Amino acid sequence: MVAASGFTVWAWLLIFGGGGLPLPLSLPPLPEDPVMASAAPEECLWYLSWSGTAKADAASKNQTERLLAEEEVQRFSAELEHRIVAALREHAQGPEAIAAQEAPKLIKVALTRPAALFVSDFKIGQRGPDIQGGMIINLGDQTDEVKGSLDRLATLLPPGISAGGKWQRLPTPAGAPVVEWGIDAKYLIVGVGEGSADGIVARTKGTPPNWLVAIRKRLPVERPAMVHFLNIKKIVTLVQEAGGPGRGVPPQVLDALGLNTLTSLASVSGLDGSGWTSRELLGMEGPPAGIFNLTGDDPLAPADLASIPEDATFAFAARLDLDRVYRGISSIAGKIDPRARMQLEQGLALAENHLGIDLSRDVFKAVGDTWCVYSAPSEGGLLVTGLTIVAPVRDRERLVKAEERLRAIANAAIGPARGGPNFPGPRPESTIADFEFRGNQVHFINFVGRPMPIAPAWCITDKELIVSLSPQTIKAHLSRPAGAKSLADVPDVAHLFEGQERPIHIAYVDTATMLRTLYPLVQFAFDAISSESQREGIQLDASILPSAAAILPHLAPSVSTASMTKDGLLVVRQGTLPMEFETLPLMSMPLLYFSRRAVESHARSMPATRIESVPVKPAAAQPVSR
Repeated sequence: MVAASGFTVWAWLLIFGGGGLPLPLSLPPLPEDPVMASAAPEECLWYLSWSGTAKADAASKNQTERLLAEEEVQRFSAELEHRIVAALREHAQGPEAIAAQEAPKLIKVALTRPAALFVSDFKIGQRGPDIQGGMIINLGDQTDEVKGSLDRLATLLPPGISAGGKWQRLPTPAGAPVVEWGIDAKYLIVGVGEGSADGIVARTKGTPPNWLVAIRKRLPVERPAMVHFLNIKKIVTLVQEAGGPGRGVPPQVLDALGLNTLTSLASVSGLDGSGWTSRELLGMEGPPAGIFNLTGDDPLAPADLASIPEDATFAFAARLDLDRVYRGISSIAGKIDPRARMQLEQGLALAENHLGIDLSRDVFKAVGDTWCVYSAPSEGGLLVTGLTIVAPVRDRERLVKAEERLRAIANAAIGPARGGPNFPGPRPESTIADFEFRGNQVHFINFVGRPMPIAPAWCITDKELIVSLSPQTIKAHLSRPAGAKSLADVPDVAHLFEGQERPIHIAYVDTATMLRTLYPLVQFAFDAISSESQREGIQLDASILPSAAAILPHLAPSVSTASMTKDGLLVVRQGTLPMEFETLPLMSMPLLYFSRRAVESHARSMPATRIESVPVKPAAAQPVSR
């Protein structure tokens, strides 16, 4: 089954990938069909296309493709598809049996063949929504099979309206857009709106629209799998027009938030170099404004990552000037409603009067504009348990005085708790304790009588503000030798500072280490899901999940960057797994939940067991590729 991995690869990536977007369709991608681009309208609100799924090559130089070619991964994809479809067909009766038989075939073709969806116009008329859009799918050698499936599904529909000619028309309520479909040569055409189907066929004989050509040039990917476009400027205009005079979003709100500077959101993803790449551009007219101008556009330098250890499992670095953020929010509030700005400033003044500090001068301006977050095994971190936040200090004296004042207020606010047999008399629920380490004062919250897994700690040195989940990670940070290598020395990060579009944001995940640690939980979670699925009639079982040995050799670090460019905000993601890499550290939460559910379920009742044998083919050893 050549395209099995393309049909269900997203499922197993969701299991140990955190469910990032965009969906990883068309991996590995087929060579592009130029008709998908030509079919796009010149005036477009939304467009999405995918290249279709090719057979994965185990000898490819691309790590993502080699991962998809692994025998265990192929078996997982094929078995998952087979067992889900079998369950649907087994439980379907009557007319539903035809749908259960034919719909999975059409869905598979749609997801594994070159296809494009688009909306060219949308308006709300007196009779309802007026939509112009459509879809085109390259059926290839499956054209006759798809035509037969469509004909069988058409028997389930009530008598429709004959469109005349080659198009069939879906029976729709009065006022609803016309929906026509048919097969032209080897392409399935679906048109939404009067004349849309004929329009698609006519455009396939022409050239791609200028906006799509510009996207492909601006966001180059070696082997494109998916292309996405959203015309933000046009959509905002339509929303304003639909609201009518005085009913749309007030212009001052759009101006204050910076939304009136946005033009579009475009992305191209696919295989590039040795892994998967996604390039996204939030287009802007002119300099960033409103919420897009809160953090600044000064790029990061290698020295800004000096506080992050070289072996970090998870790391994040970004420009964030707290004083600029506060002033920006105040300005935005004032543009929307001057009273809102006045209330914000009055609230801040009351807080400062109560705290006895000037937040802007003593806190916001006293801290630098580069924030780093990381968790590293060398400093005691397991996944995110060693989470540490570091920011440079501009004015230590003011920051220390503000911290002392806030700590005094917190100590005064701690109330007594009722005593117990082990703690006679009132005892505080928590205290703020401190100790000296290497000439620095470290403070931490000491919980009393409560089993808390963390002891939040902080320290202000001559150069840094350090905050962590435990005092031990702060001590490890302070013990790091001078000149120790940082994340900036990791090859996958070092090259980011060489181009012209240097990042203002960097997110890094050591994917192999992360998965190596989490995979036992992945197995627990999949066992729990399989057990529940079998109860519902879907015969999933533990045997089909790929082993860690089939996955880990192919994993490279995952890196995400954001850069402010002359035409907007550019976000680039690179790695082996197609996902939002920033969500990877959160994977442990659902995995722990499913693992606990699995243990509880087995503890409540021991289900009937069945011993099955699974043939295992010896696999050749593969070196870890970085």
